[in-house]
Amino acid sequence: METFPNSLKSEKNTIEQWFEEEFKKRETLNVSGEQIEILDIAPKELKQGAPVLFISGYGDGSPEGRKTNILELVKQGRRVIAVKSPHGIDQKSDNPKTENLRDSILKQVNAINLVLEKKGVGKVSVIGESRGGIVTLAAAHLYPDKFENLVLVDSGGLVKEINTALLGIRFLNTGISEGKTFKEREKAGLVSALGKEQVEWGTKEFMKWVLKTPILSTKEINDIAKSETYQFLREIKNHGIGISIVHGVDDKVFPMKDVQKNISEQKKSGNPEELQISEIIDGFYSVEGGHGDLNTKPEQYTSAAEKVLTALENKQRSIKNSEVKN
Repeated sequence: METFPNSLKSEKNTIEQWFEEEFKKRETLNVSGEQIEILDIAPKELKQGAPVLFISGYGDGSPEGRKTNILELVKQGRRVIAVKSPHGIDQKSDNPKTENLRDSILKQVNAINLVLEKKGVGKVSVIGESRGGIVTLAAAHLYPDKFENLVLVDSGGLVKEINTALLGIRFLNTGISEGKTFKEREKAGLVSALGKEQVEWGTKEFMKWVLKTPILSTKEINDIAKSETYQFLREIKNHGIGISIVHGVDDKVFPMKDVQKNISEQKKSGNPEELQISEIIDGFYSVEGGHGDLNTKPEQYTSAAEKVLTALENKQRSIKNSEVKN
């Protein structure tokens, strides 16, 4: 990881020039014949708070697919870690909690855990998007001591299991709809050059991803459809981890009404010491847009997610200060 050289100023073009060079630098970790690629990038002027682990949605997980999002977080003063491990790492574990996880999700968690151990960063906060939200909750379920705050953006795993074919159709229809909307915004001059590069790269690589491994891709989509990680929320919160949800009101993949219904059903079971849902979820933010806007409107939505993370950090500091005074 490197920081801004002293000679650089904070003007937009200078930051982006520096970012382009730093973005190319990767660490690699070889495990069981599989290679994990690690991007670790930070500005000189770091905002107070843990490093941000950015976990993107379904696909090969290359940082290139969320380059604009990462740049926006860096501009906000965040150290960002992104992990590329296309199908995760298969490792044996004696942890009985692993039985609660679908196979492809667990493999992704394994890769993330290995990276966090290698980096030795202590705790991280996470921005997890779509499938990345499932991986986020699964990782916090298995390794709660490694996480500080979670921001789940258009996250899967917050609804009851879905028919796999139906989820596939939802993804397809959403992709077509997003593509049309993106073209309209591009014609109107509302898309940055980097944002266009990100979407075009991601679309091309996603199609290659699916066509290259159709059987495995189907299995992974099935694991997304069947994951019900909302069941981990109470347990995760009991470890003192902040949790906020950012969800598009027009999300057709994981509809807002289904997420809200499922979250609201996580009520007390009768144990007076058990957390209520209002105590488990620190913030639920309904935002305009559909599934995938973190990708197609990266500057706007990443900035919003970063503000949500800041709110979580401020809340935790306030609680700690109050405890010290008492």
